[in-house]
Amino acid sequence: SYVHEIPFDGVSMMDEIAKAGIALVLSSQAHRDSELMSNRLFESVAAGAVVICDENNFAKKFFGQSLLYIDSQCSVEKICADITKHLAWAKANPDEALGMVATAQEIFRERFSLRQNLRDLYHGLAHRKLELTKRQGLEAGAKLNVRLYLLLPEFSEAILNTHIAGV
Repeated sequence: SYVHEIPFDGVSMMDEIAKAGIALVLSSQAHRDSELMSNRLFESVAAGAVVICDENNFAKKFFGQSLLYIDSQCSVEKICADITKHLAWAKANPDEALGMVATAQEIFRERFSLRQNLRDLYHGLAHRKLELTKRQGLEAGAKLNVRLYLLLPEFSEAILNTHIAGV
């Protein structure tokens, strides 16, 4: 639990997680339904913490056995018992726990680093453009008509030109 306010500066949370050495990562129902994770998973993995996570399919699909899991649909007593069991396991098996951390960090570096994501976007760009052209019913190389909607609470040609240049 938090014993003091943690600054929202992009670094302090990871420092706190690293100091703790273990993180509880829980998903909202919306995250579970959409099979997405909050940044807490990525922050915890990057910080080098053992992660105890709920049953979000994203975590299981991408991180597999490199995380410890609980079933958040169980009773509060069962959830507490499972968390306590995971904490005791990590304390009794530090080498295995550190191995899980290393595996999770390797998965993070391979699949979720910004450099890797940008590389994937760049290498897939030509294919994606061709796919979008086909969806528009156009021939390869044809120019697409693009509509641009901008918010201009008050018209200003300078602001309009700045928006257009940004596009």
